[in-house]
Amino acid sequence: MPLQAPYGSWASPVSSQTLTEKSISISQLRHENTALYWVESRPEERGRNCIVQYCNNAYRDITPSPINVRTRVHEYGGQAYCVHDDIVYFSCHDDQRIYKTDTRCEPSRPEALTAENLGSFADHFFDTVYNRLLCIREAPAQKTDAEPVASIVAIDPVSGEIQTLISGDDFYANIQVSPDGKHMSWLSWNHPAMPWDDTTLWLADIDHQGLPSAPRKIADNSNVSLFQPQWGLKNDIFFVSDQSGWWNIHRYYLNTGEEINLLPMEAEFGLPQWVFGMSTYQVVDEDTLACCYTADGEWQLALLSISKNKLTPLADKKFNWFSDLHYMNGNLVYLCGNSFEPPILVMQSIHKTADKHMVEKDEARKHVLPHRIQLRNTSPANLPQAYFSIPEKITFSTGEEQHAHAFFYPPKNPDYKSAANEKPPLIVLCHGGPTGATEMLYNLKIQFWTSRGFAVVDVNYRGSTGYGRHYRDSLKGQWGIADVEDCVNAARYLVEQNRVDPERLAIKGSSAGGFTVLCALTFHDIFKAGASYYGIGDLDALLKDTHKFESRYLDSLIAPYPAQAARYHERSPINFSEQLNCPCIFLQGMKDRVVPPNQAKKMVEALKKQNIPVALVLFDDEAHGFRQAANIQKAIEAELYFYARVFGFAVADKLEPINIHN
Repeated sequence: MPLQAPYGSWASPVSSQTLTEKSISISQLRHENTALYWVESRPEERGRNCIVQYCNNAYRDITPSPINVRTRVHEYGGQAYCVHDDIVYFSCHDDQRIYKTDTRCEPSRPEALTAENLGSFADHFFDTVYNRLLCIREAPAQKTDAEPVASIVAIDPVSGEIQTLISGDDFYANIQVSPDGKHMSWLSWNHPAMPWDDTTLWLADIDHQGLPSAPRKIADNSNVSLFQPQWGLKNDIFFVSDQSGWWNIHRYYLNTGEEINLLPMEAEFGLPQWVFGMSTYQVVDEDTLACCYTADGEWQLALLSISKNKLTPLADKKFNWFSDLHYMNGNLVYLCGNSFEPPILVMQSIHKTADKHMVEKDEARKHVLPHRIQLRNTSPANLPQAYFSIPEKITFSTGEEQHAHAFFYPPKNPDYKSAANEKPPLIVLCHGGPTGATEMLYNLKIQFWTSRGFAVVDVNYRGSTGYGRHYRDSLKGQWGIADVEDCVNAARYLVEQNRVDPERLAIKGSSAGGFTVLCALTFHDIFKAGASYYGIGDLDALLKDTHKFESRYLDSLIAPYPAQAARYHERSPINFSEQLNCPCIFLQGMKDRVVPPNQAKKMVEALKKQNIPVALVLFDDEAHGFRQAANIQKAIEAELYFYARVFGFAVADKLEPINIHN
């Protein structure tokens, strides 16, 4: 029989240790011949990124501990390695130099390729025609107060000598060389645009010296976001464009200069390019693309027939999230997941069939997937589904006759029940970005709360991706207003539905989501507590402290600066801290260069002076985003302890007390 106990006090099998215990995240898939490679991020190894090889049913770490494979280009990094002739070329986080290692050697013996203090390198691509490594380079600024300088460079794989090929724009990404080696393509963009605002796709010939010549713009439309340009088998270029208002797959014919949208539909085949190397589609053959796309908050995997302009679903219906799609020797490799199982890395064979029954049943379905193997599980956690809160999609009114989207997770624990008239406390989650999105994906950090008796609502506020360009752009000029309204109205909607306790509403978020939290607590009075993970309190200070990639982001989110500096003052919670009259906990990495620690410290000092309950938890060895297992555990335990004190309930967990001022 379930025990009766107050919400929030339930004992849960989802411990803070469960969140990181032997868990990994996977990204940056690559292959050569029969060997598949990927990068594993490992919290239990202090957040180290390791290149893993899978070949002949065997796994092997290519980069030994303590090497951390990570580039700092754009600060967020991404694609940090490539493979050619069994040699892996990778960026090392500690010194940002490129190293190389021969995968045929056991153990691996990485050696430095580039010299010291040359900047950071990303988007590694090996040009087999001219036997060189192509990279995006972010070189150190040459003058005080100047920005790092971006360029596309060629690196000699033996000497490490660097040759600049392309320069002049603020940002570059997606270097590609055509199959015949005669052309090169890349993306660029310039301040104040972000890559999801306005990007340019370039095409250049490669002359006999290997240098790009006659560079020209293709798919040249202003205020259009382009994503993942990729060469086809016939020297045509595929890319994702939101010219129609949705990120759809387009094709550019090199011979004729014609551009077509392969399948116009209200779905997103693209993503906001925060990091290098993201992949939502792959060329399978001359008439077929494998692709994943999102519609109405859920992802799908399909084959796209170019000649028939049709999609054929590929995956089991139980999966609603797909990522990092890769094509290798007749197989698709990708990450997939749902809300109640850890994401898995799978390899799925793909071949054409003349099966008459299948053709008659569905003419578009020329491909069948008879065999799928699981390559890697991202977490060993094997919790009974009875403890998992399954998200409900909700859409609610917000702003001026507009709507926003969210996923609602009610409390779930078969061992407990609440008093008949009690409503659960609610945590409103604000994702980062703010140009990001939340999905119905396995998330133990959410189940940590729901299995203890909290309700959680994960909000895709206006500005989130996955709902078309108009929805994404609706945050422009409105950051700190529209996103906050949507989080406030998500809570109000659930209160009106009689599903949560209006006196125990909390809001939490990280980075840009932390800014949403602090604005909600400062300019609205619906929430009773908040948690800001490396959040922004002072927009003016952020402009002075943040890195190049985001240094002009606020031009569109707020207004051009300094012409409209007054608006930055009006939106900054630090300037109105006397209006913030509810408890708040701040969690901050001391090495954070995106949102420096002084942001949290200034907010904490202001609240201390007002005698508002406030806590500050600092992590000396963390940057932007917590990567180390011990710190991830400490952070969520501190947050639980804070809520227990604020809302006045006992917890079943043994928690280390934190210092709560006032």
